[in-house]
Amino acid sequence: MIRVGIVDEQPVTLQGIRFALEQAEDITVIVAATTLQQLDASTLDVLLVDADLVGGLPFTALVDLMSSYARAVVTSSAGFGPQIQTCLAAGAVGHLDKASELGRFAEAVRTVMARGRLEASQPPSPTLGLSTREHAVLSAIADGLTHGQIARRLGISQSTVDTYVKRARAKLNVANKAELTRAMVAGPRGRRA
Repeated sequence: MIRVGIVDEQPVTLQGIRFALEQAEDITVIVAATTLQQLDASTLDVLLVDADLVGGLPFTALVDLMSSYARAVVTSSAGFGPQIQTCLAAGAVGHLDKASELGRFAEAVRTVMARGRLEASQPPSPTLGLSTREHAVLSAIADGLTHGQIARRLGISQSTVDTYVKRARAKLNVANKAELTRAMVAGPRGRRA
């Protein structure tokens, strides 16, 4: 039996996904909750988690959450956007649109158990939604360069480097340089062991 947890802030959606999964003979729903606090990571094989519940978390907290579960799949009704890209970068193993046919939920759980990943509805951007320059600046930061060294390397001013870093922090929802470096090192499909 595949042990599944579902977390969604909308009770109707939560019960609909639960109903769909309970129709499968090889899947058992261990917990269906409206908050993350109601989960016990040790009892689950797969977690289906609403992107709206985790979207506001700092990147490092999101990485910690995703790495607590062997397989976390992010669900959303807003399509594939920066929030989903960030969740995948933090270690989620896939994305599933809430508008999917009910049978798709059980199929997704089985796929994740068999392959370890669920192909995204759209491929994640290798740059996590960053511009080319933002990505170049963050890659240099991950390599240990200072803002001054980056400015000289790229032929731009240090204040421009600072602007790129500020924009990237906002896009990745990170508060400091350590979280920013961690986001870049993890990459779009990065996952802590």
